[in-house]
Amino acid sequence: MALAANKDIRYIQIFENKGEIMGCSNPHPHGQIWASSSIPVELSKETLQQQTYYEQHGRSLLSAYLDIELQQQEDYLFPKCQQQLFCQLN
Repeated sequence: MALAANKDIRYIQIFENKGEIMGCSNPHPHGQIWASSSIPVELSKETLQQQTYYEQHGRSLLSAYLDIELQQQEDYLFPKCQQQLFCQLN
């Protein structure tokens, strides 16, 4: 909560650091928090694209994407749920 109260912090990322590929030297997984005064470029671009789409279409881009996914009726784990979860299955 102290990070959220800090007016200089604009972006917080919470993640689990596990494995050598992540630069982890500890043998067990552990959580980390990164806080920054700037928003990452890719996240800023994504936010702007989402906002622009909403202004042009009157609905969110993710809502439009959900409609396409529901029409295709593929890759559903729980098709009758009120909430939807997207998982990239590669």
